[in-house]
Amino acid sequence: MINRNEKSRFFVSMGIAVVAVVMLLILRLTLVARFDVLMYIGDAAAVLLVLTCILSEIALSHSPLNGKNLSVQEKHDVVMQAQERIRESEDSARKQLYRRHDALTWQMVLVGALGILSVLGHVWIVGAVLGFIALTMVLQLSFDDLEEFNVGYVVESGNYPKLMQLIRTCADRNGVREPVKLAIIAGDNAAIGRYHNCIGLMISAPIMSMMTASELTQMLNHEFAHVAQDDKRIQAVITRARHLDEMWTPNEKVAFLLSLPFRHVMLEFMMEYQFWRQLGNEVIERHADQAAAEDAQAMASTLAKLYMHAEFQAEKSAYDYVPLYAQQEFPRHYFTDLMQEFREKTKERESAWRERMASEIQSRSATHPVARERIKALGVKAFTIQFPDETDPLHKERLRYIAEAEKMLWDEAHESFKEEREELYLTPMEIIQEWEKAGRPIGEDGGASVISALNKLGRIEEKLALCRSLIETYAETPWVIGVALFHAGITLCERGDKEGLTLLYQAMDVNHNAIDDGIEAVGSACCRFGWPDELEVYRARVNEYLQRKEDHDDDCTLNANDTLSANEMPEDVLAGIVDFIRSHNANHAVEAAYIVRKTITPGNYVYFVILDDKAEGNAEDFQDVAEQLFDFLDAHPTGWQFALEYDSLPALDIARKVPGSEVYRDGD
Repeated sequence: MINRNEKSRFFVSMGIAVVAVVMLLILRLTLVARFDVLMYIGDAAAVLLVLTCILSEIALSHSPLNGKNLSVQEKHDVVMQAQERIRESEDSARKQLYRRHDALTWQMVLVGALGILSVLGHVWIVGAVLGFIALTMVLQLSFDDLEEFNVGYVVESGNYPKLMQLIRTCADRNGVREPVKLAIIAGDNAAIGRYHNCIGLMISAPIMSMMTASELTQMLNHEFAHVAQDDKRIQAVITRARHLDEMWTPNEKVAFLLSLPFRHVMLEFMMEYQFWRQLGNEVIERHADQAAAEDAQAMASTLAKLYMHAEFQAEKSAYDYVPLYAQQEFPRHYFTDLMQEFREKTKERESAWRERMASEIQSRSATHPVARERIKALGVKAFTIQFPDETDPLHKERLRYIAEAEKMLWDEAHESFKEEREELYLTPMEIIQEWEKAGRPIGEDGGASVISALNKLGRIEEKLALCRSLIETYAETPWVIGVALFHAGITLCERGDKEGLTLLYQAMDVNHNAIDDGIEAVGSACCRFGWPDELEVYRARVNEYLQRKEDHDDDCTLNANDTLSANEMPEDVLAGIVDFIRSHNANHAVEAAYIVRKTITPGNYVYFVILDDKAEGNAEDFQDVAEQLFDFLDAHPTGWQFALEYDSLPALDIARKVPGSEVYRDGD
């Protein structure tokens, strides 16, 4: 039995390839003497194998799916076209995926055959190397085994006779005959997958807590419908995609070499697979809903509860709250307390959540249809929200399941709780206490550390007030207040306040680091709260921001062939940066610091600050210094463009070669 570990699979493939090549070399000694034409065939095969690699790279460079030579808008168009194609016909999309998979398979056959034949050539050493590379990759891609089910905490089925009987009934109803194993997972969802010798069903404690027996039945039918839809062919596709995704794990350089003959067809297959799994998932979910709708009313209330629980979680961080780490130790009844809070909040917020659900807009990138559309497709016009009680058939087993989930969580979390509490609660408290002792100053550093600390402590109103004060005080130097604009914008968007959109656009205008999370927050808020006009504005602007971010990232990449010089900044500015590093390096985690200036075009440049850690230093202290320096540079009063490198040997090597780049050394 082959170990179903990707690293083991990788080395098993290499081992089999070595044996095969050795056997071929032995065969060569016997055959070539009698049939010397075989050597010429081997030579031709070796040439064709090399040519295959070259042609694959040429095709890869010219593929529109490559994305390297495409603008953000062009990449967006490719995705939108794929999405539209899949939505028009999921069946034709699946056939397209199969064609890409077949193309990869035939490429494997070709490369494998050429690899075998190349061993027979005149230059047998070259042939042996080529044959080894070709066979290793072909074998790596040929495994069709499934992973062992080792997700979350697998429960003892004997402890849940009624639940397991329900699971079995739902599996049989959907034509799923394999044995089913149940596991408790983190989060607030349910999932299913086909694994080695079983179907793996994963249900979180919140799902088990909030669903009645009838609702859980429909949810199970939905999940098993997914498995029933995946025939053996699509499972083979999924398995191969997983192998391709994980093949880089053992050694990236070796994996790159092995993939050379396949890189073009691999890209086309993997992109089509991603399109199908992500963009086509909306269609797949609709099919699963319909297949599961044995009790449409129960399915509708299931979908509504899932929506409301997501809203409950989203709203928790938008207003003042008591953080988990305010407690002395990790709570033993985490899920019980959380779900009781959800039940109480539902009484208060159900009406508002229903209104919000009715106005939610379907995102272009959504993997699921919005809850309103899913419920409408079931033919349900009205539903009620009820939570299970002691009369529910699964009540006792539900309580046992939640208790087991809480024990699992406590076992995982309580040992690290003290350390995490130090980082996420006690240290932020110290920052705020020092800030309060100093009279709550509003400084030119942009207040990043204080804003972050207030956020971690759940003091959201204070955070919002500080952000507003900073925005007002430093309105003339907007690059200083990028963090304040961002945090205020995020909080207001989470509350459904359109002012948050304005603040996030301003944050993205002055700080490239805000773009990724900013556009996500803007798009999410527009869809979540049903703001169609604002959504159109967002869709008109989003690619512009992404293009700016991509261009900025290119500029902030340090390469040896860049136009580099010593820092060239005024002495007072340089002294301020050096003093900051020195004052935050009390634990001597930073060995040295370098500053180099990269000139992009005349008048356009980036200052790179590169930190070197001590060989025997504390990694956490070094990380802490780097994070604080990042915040300092991100809101620097000069408004200059800085880039920080602190865990990059290539960047260090480049910086050290620039005369005069070293600006700080610990102990000097």
